[in-house]
Amino acid sequence: MLLGRSPECARVDRLLAEARTGMSGVLVVTGEPGIGKTALLRYASDRAGDMSVLRARGIELEAEVPFSGLLELLHPLHEELDRIPDPQASALRSALALGPSLETDRFVIGAATLSILAAHAEARPLLVLVDDAHWLDDASAAAILFAAKRFVADPIGVLFSCRMDTKVALEESGLPQLVLAGLNREASAELVGRHTAHAVPSGIANRLFQATAGNPLALVELATQLPKLGAGSPTGPLPLQTSVEEALLRQADAFSQPARRCLVIAAAVDNGDLRVIQGATRAFGIDVAALEEVERAGLVSITDTRLEFRHPLLRSAVYHACPPDERRAVHRAIADALVHDPDRDHRVWHLAAASFGADESTAAELEQAGLRARMRSAYDAAAAAFERASQLTPDPEPRSRRLLSAADSAWLAGQSERSADLLDQTLELSSDDQLRAEALHLRGEVTMRTGSVMEGYDILVEGASHIEAIDPCRAVIMRAEAADACVYAGRPVTMLEAARASWGGLPDNAGDRERAFAGLALGTALIYNGEGAEGAELIRTALEIIDRSDVLGEDPHLLSWAALGPLWLREAQTGRALIDRAIQAARSRSAVGALPFALFVSARDAATSDRWLAAQAQYNEAIAIARETGQLEQICASLSGLVCVEARRGQEEQCRAHAAEALVLGEKLGLDFFRVWVLGAMAELELGAGRIGESLVLLEEKESLLKDLGVADPDISSAPELVEVCLRSGDDLNARGVADDFIRRAEKKGQPWSLARAARCRGLLAEGGTFESYFVEALGHHESTLDTYEQARTRLCYGERLRRAKRKRHARVQLRAAISGFEELGAVPWVKRAHAELSATGEVARRRDVGTIYQLTPQELQVAMVLAEGKTTREAAAQLFLSPKTIEYHLRNAYRKLGINSRDELAGALNSEGK
Repeated sequence: MLLGRSPECARVDRLLAEARTGMSGVLVVTGEPGIGKTALLRYASDRAGDMSVLRARGIELEAEVPFSGLLELLHPLHEELDRIPDPQASALRSALALGPSLETDRFVIGAATLSILAAHAEARPLLVLVDDAHWLDDASAAAILFAAKRFVADPIGVLFSCRMDTKVALEESGLPQLVLAGLNREASAELVGRHTAHAVPSGIANRLFQATAGNPLALVELATQLPKLGAGSPTGPLPLQTSVEEALLRQADAFSQPARRCLVIAAAVDNGDLRVIQGATRAFGIDVAALEEVERAGLVSITDTRLEFRHPLLRSAVYHACPPDERRAVHRAIADALVHDPDRDHRVWHLAAASFGADESTAAELEQAGLRARMRSAYDAAAAAFERASQLTPDPEPRSRRLLSAADSAWLAGQSERSADLLDQTLELSSDDQLRAEALHLRGEVTMRTGSVMEGYDILVEGASHIEAIDPCRAVIMRAEAADACVYAGRPVTMLEAARASWGGLPDNAGDRERAFAGLALGTALIYNGEGAEGAELIRTALEIIDRSDVLGEDPHLLSWAALGPLWLREAQTGRALIDRAIQAARSRSAVGALPFALFVSARDAATSDRWLAAQAQYNEAIAIARETGQLEQICASLSGLVCVEARRGQEEQCRAHAAEALVLGEKLGLDFFRVWVLGAMAELELGAGRIGESLVLLEEKESLLKDLGVADPDISSAPELVEVCLRSGDDLNARGVADDFIRRAEKKGQPWSLARAARCRGLLAEGGTFESYFVEALGHHESTLDTYEQARTRLCYGERLRRAKRKRHARVQLRAAISGFEELGAVPWVKRAHAELSATGEVARRRDVGTIYQLTPQELQVAMVLAEGKTTREAAAQLFLSPKTIEYHLRNAYRKLGINSRDELAGALNSEGK
């Protein structure tokens, strides 16, 4: 047991015990330097017993070396790569330089890390120790965190140590934290006593405790200087420097000049390679044997091949205390010693550290290092290399090009603010039109996804105007993307301007890609502005181009963007395959960063059909991944979509919470379109609960907002709901005015979904016996769509009118069908309303409880859906970025809640109760 750390040791023991029983645990140990974080991890290692132990340690000077920390952690497991899915194995081999370079989504390495650790833990429980995680390179930290957050039912315990306030990713990960404070007075005195030859007076021990706040490392270092405590006031400050680094550094002052120089060289060699240290010392005419006096003092330990500092703070102190000119000379010597090293990246970073002023030769080598890092999906390391290369570049245009490469890599690494800053530097420096257009293109995308969408629109339009004379095809794409930004901002008129400019700017040599982009942009813009017939034809033509020429390849983001097109048509068949293809592309390539958008599109499609369970599961997965990957726009989009389903199912508490968050995000990002969705959803929540007055206010607010924005697509309007609410409120005149406007717009669009709702309005307003033909017409249009909810709503309205017309037998047919549809979807408020209407006809139907399938958590539901498709446990694990054990854990919970025991029964439960 560590001195004075009984509660902390007990917590570690509990984590190890739970891991041995198959319940994963993660703990982030934080605290100031020297507080005992490493000691607690060492305690965990000592207590691991028969557990397998994997270790990695962050090293300050390796922070820019891509995947250096991950390589250290996983190096013992490289022979197990064949046990994980091929795309993940290939990406991990590339990242760890064990196979060909492969540029992939930055999160696929995290998925691979999860898979290989889970596979290794199948043989025996595993303990993962990551010390000094604040100094891990960003690529390694992201991969290890991705895995750690997803372990649930694996025999794996993970311990990180991290300085306080230094690693935002760890602090904001949501993982359990253990904050180490200083030792108490008694433990401090005992620790000091253990490191002195004589008894320590209580007064001295108290002064040390007060001066160090119980910091163990400071206590140990100061304990060796007790004789100096005789000087100075007994009540004043200690006559000692109490900084831990300074205390460590003072021990190096006693060494000879050659030993101190060797120590600086050792501090600058990131991996402690004794061969490299020895090579560098020769440049100064020093024998590496001078390090023996440092070893005798206990500051370093030396093996046949490696030197390790007793404490990382000592290494940092030695390095930073060295004058800059001497540091540059040391790095130059190390670079010369690495001239034949197969890892060129280590050498080039030392060359960069040795440079003073502009150095094109080193800049060119750094640029190549950046390209190599990018090809391994180490986008953060690539950004660092390109940025440092730009700083060493003497000429403005090459410097601008390297800055642009740094910005692009930073964006792919998820560092949006850094990317924006680098792009601003690029635009300020460069005068080349082509390069400026590329920078503006990326700047627009970054701004659209992380800031104001309309600010992103302005940037893209400006960039297109600069480039159209020399690169018209790029201008077409930029304007199409600018038009897309206007959808979520709720700016239909501006969208149409950009889309027409994109379409009109197609050059004679435009390829299928440009024609597809421009066609989708103009088609959706026309529909958004109420020109549905022309827009629908353009969308169909664009989809035919995509199917015929495969211009989008398997790019999951582009496929998802194209898959949005069919959602504007809301037809039963158009575009279904493209939606499925987008999801499959994202999952098969482990493209975690692209997955939220693909999931959002698929979930929206499911929510407008009979697959509400799938919609909720996919929305929840999209939100979780978007939070992890920092995609604010996608969080807002999927929250807004989720609110629509929750409102219809009467899940009031979560619906209101999600709506509030979506509205805040929407206002922050300028996403008025999703405010429209939320208002409509909350109106349906109130309507389903019978709160007509509240529903009326929300519906009128939504329609007023649509009018202010100029959105004319009838599919986005809630006019049919407003007609119904007005009639229930006795405001027949307003109901007719709303219906007339909606019917006109629906007929102009000519698509079955809006035509069905228009016919329902006519049926609600028709006088005498003419109403029936309109409802029959509506049901006919519904047959061309997949929207079970809308069809059930029409049958409910039809049944209500038949009952009021005293045609109870016919009313019962429609009301039973409505009940069946609502029950299939889990639309509880609407089931109750339909039952009440049926009871009014004199028939009491058997009430079917909402299926137990709805009791599953989003994660359990997602696992159940994937397994019900026939996937194996390992296939499901790869698809959902979980471990096989976690899949089995969620499956067991699903079986228990559903009262079943097989996957065949699981598929039956999903099929019978809606998926």
